[in-house]
Amino acid sequence: MQVGWRTGRRGLMLGCAALAGCQAAGQPPAPAPVVPRLGPGEVGYLGLNGPVVNGMRDLFEAEVRKLLDINAREIYVVLNSPGGLVSAVEDMIAFINRTRTERGVSFAMHNLNTVASAACYLFLAGQPRLAVPRANFLFHEIALVTRGGALTSGVLQEESEKAQQIEREFMAMLTSKTRLTAAEASSFIRRTVILNADEARRDGVIDTISDFTLPRGATISGVRVVPRTPTSQAG
Repeated sequence: MQVGWRTGRRGLMLGCAALAGCQAAGQPPAPAPVVPRLGPGEVGYLGLNGPVVNGMRDLFEAEVRKLLDINAREIYVVLNSPGGLVSAVEDMIAFINRTRTERGVSFAMHNLNTVASAACYLFLAGQPRLAVPRANFLFHEIALVTRGGALTSGVLQEESEKAQQIEREFMAMLTSKTRLTAAEASSFIRRTVILNADEARRDGVIDTISDFTLPRGATISGVRVVPRTPTSQAG
């Protein structure tokens, strides 16, 4: 059993795609990997596109390390995600916080289209936080996602306690990183709440509404994960 998220709609898949896989016999050679180039102010750009699953987590950490190797002082993340697994999101938030503390690197987040479900909390880990004018955010209650098999009362109680702990952690993020009151933040994890860019700025989910333009000379690393269809999945 995994703790995941249900979402009422899927985000659009936009942005940069990462090349992956093995070269098949008889096919032309794959393009050589692009060496990342930083933007002004030693900013490294990274696009995250797709569900936040373990593969996304691993690729994100690998791409951030590449940018750190060329002395990036800020990681600028453009994000478009329908949600994913809470465990993967928690790992990515912990990695961001650890990197910020150990390397003195800041992480900016820019909603390129839709940020939903568990991905909203990954977004909140950044500072500053931006969104394009037509961006949307979707928050909703936590859900337990199973992959088949019988569930005993003991297992259900254990997973319920985990879910409640996650709710408390996400409540703390909402109240500390936005302008939401405790009562308002509670509604964000108890029912479905959809915010447009103006509403997100009003509530302090974002700081600025702005289109995204990659600076001249910089490159953007792309991470996109399309997971295999499981028996039951989140978001």
